[in-house]
Amino acid sequence: MIDRVPERGTGADSNELRRAYAASRRIVRSRARNFWFGLKLTPEPRRSALYAIYAWMRSADDLADAPGPTRMERRASLEEFRDRTRLVFAGDPEPGSSTSEWWAAFADVVERYSLDSTPFEEMIEGQLMDLDWSSCGDRASLENFCRLVASTVGVVCIRIWGHDNTTDVLAQADRRGIALQLTNILRDLREDLGRGRVYLPADELEEAGLEIHDLLEWRSPDRCDRFMRSQVSIARDH
Repeated sequence: MIDRVPERGTGADSNELRRAYAASRRIVRSRARNFWFGLKLTPEPRRSALYAIYAWMRSADDLADAPGPTRMERRASLEEFRDRTRLVFAGDPEPGSSTSEWWAAFADVVERYSLDSTPFEEMIEGQLMDLDWSSCGDRASLENFCRLVASTVGVVCIRIWGHDNTTDVLAQADRRGIALQLTNILRDLREDLGRGRVYLPADELEEAGLEIHDLLEWRSPDRCDRFMRSQVSIARDH
């Protein structure tokens, strides 16, 4: 199956747009092969639209997690990224100079699908929050973070796929985003701790008589088992 980039305009503008969508597609194929195979099942032009959305989301995440720059430098990069994104939603198809070729495709998708800026603003807010993250006090704080960095993706996706705007559809996008992010957190406990982050609620760990190192070293197996099963159950319920 050959991807057909959505047509819009002629001449240089059309060529630029094709290059931008092609760049988005390359990012998905090289950075997220699980998404690549799933998105290949989506009919055009929605498939290419989702490629462009992934390129934006991937860039926001990379800016937050970049290993080289200091936290202040990463914050500045995210704020610049937010300003550039706001220019797109203000109607500027070329939001300042950028080495990222996919921006024109993103701007096209924003216009084509009349996307709301709110989930994109919330995603950046979540990434900025993550820069200062070390521990999590309670379940409400964790799920708020999950909504910012994951449910936002679902809200954008259902807009591109198309839906009837019922409360149930929006609630499902929200809850599945939380479920997927909680799953990521449970999978990446060791990796996240290596980056100085613990996402599991501190009050729930304390109630279970555990610390994060107890889980990683599987001390008190019965308690660890009960705790992890309870966390999996919460994610599954969402």
